[in-house]
Parts: sequence; C-alpha cells; structure tokens
Amino acid sequence: MSLDSMKEIFDRMEAEHKPFWEIVLETDMDERQVTRQQSMAKMLTTWQYMVDAADTYTGRRRSVSGLVGGDGLKMRQYSIRGRAMSGGYVSEVIAEALSMAESNACMRRIVAAPTAGACGVLPAVLLPMCKYEELSQHRILEALYVASGIGAVIAYKACIAGASGGCQAEIGTASAMAAGALVALRDGTGQQIGHNAENTICQTHRPVHTEYEQYTSYQNTGDNDWAMLRHLRQYQHINRAAQQRNRQRAKE
Repeated sequence: MSLDSMKEIFDRMEAEHKPFWEIVLETDMDERQVTRQQSMAKMLTTWQYMVDAADTYTGRRRSVSGLVGGDGLKMRQYSIRGRAMSGGYVSEVIAEALSMAESNACMRRIVAAPTAGACGVLPAVLLPMCKYEELSQHRILEALYVASGIGAVIAYKACIAGASGGCQAEIGTASAMAAGALVALRDGTGQQIGHNAENTICQTHRPVHTEYEQYTSYQNTGDNDWAMLRHLRQYQHINRAAQQRNRQRAKE
C-alpha cells in the first residue's frame, strides 16, 4: 500500500472531504487495481482470520520448544472471574494478546499486523471492543483500514522489523495501528487518529541505554510528517552501529 506520509493522508482528507479510512481504501484500490468491493472483501477475510484464531484458541497446544502455551487460557480464566484491577476490557485485551501470540508460536494461522511477532495487538484491541459495544461489520472494516494506513506509513518512513528497529519498530507499530483504529471507532478526526498513533509508538519500548538518550528526547510537536518516524530511523541507525561494534569487539 503506497502511502508516503500522514501529511499525504491529511491533505487528501481535506481536499476530498473524505474520512481517513476512505483514503486508505482508495489507495489500496489504486495500488492493487481492484474494485471497492474486492478491497473490502479482502479486508473482511483478514478480519475473519483474526476472529477464527481467537475463537479456536484452546490453550492446550504448546510450541515446539514446549516453553509457550496455556498462558492465554489462564488470563482468560482470570478475566472471567472479574477480579482484575484493570477492569473487564483491559483484562480481556491482555488475554487476547497472549492467546494470539501463543497461536503464532504454536504455528497456528494468525494475521501479521504488521508482523507475526506483533500479531496479537490489533485483534486484542478490536475483538473485546465488539463485546462491549455494538459495532457493525463495516465499522470494524473502517478501523482496519485506518490501522493499515498507519502501518503503511511507518513501513515506508522507517521500518516495522524488530531485527532492524527493535521492539519499538515492531510492537510499537502494532500499538500505533491499534490506537488509531480505536480512535477511529470513537469517531475521532484524522488529526486525533494521527496524534494518538504517534504518542503510542513513542511510548512503546523506548530505549533507555545512555547511548540512545539523545534519540529519546522526542517532543510531541504535532507536525503531520511525524518527527517520531525520524526518531525511529535514527534509533535504527544507532542500533545497527552498536551491533557492528559488538561484532568487532568479539573478533578482538
């Protein structure tokens, strides 16, 4: 999906008087040369895969190593008891995220959103929301398009691979996508969607080593080009430099 920046989305929203999700939808149609119905059918299939992965989770499977499995079920049981300090919705989000991550580790079908390692975040936010509010299928698809647009911009501007950009690039991107989707479901404006996604990724697994301190001084300027993405690219560069130094020291 070719979306170069949040500014591009915002400018098109203003010029064409269309919502955020509609801009992403039309971009997908143009990029893949498909009709509106075909694009939405593809997105619906994606959503159904998320739902199926959650519905068929039992907690009985284990990963090949035997280290992963069962924790999602424990969290689900804890959430059902209603004793979680964070409340019903948040405890269900945690349970769904653990369950989906386990499904990935146990080689079950999941949706990479944007990666397999971060597959639990977006469905964990959206699936429990469907229980607490009456959300139409179309509204869910709109939220998924918003999430896709945010992920596409980050992938273009920086990276979404944990191996290159660390946890902030992978789980941070997924969290930004989920935050934007949630704001969209609350009828937020394009700017509100952007700011919430921006703030979320900036607070996800920020590096604390002194070598990275100058790259964690990002301030929320609110510009449409996301200074945060520049920060993430800088962190990616420094992370690679540190890896190279470590390899050199190992040779010595």
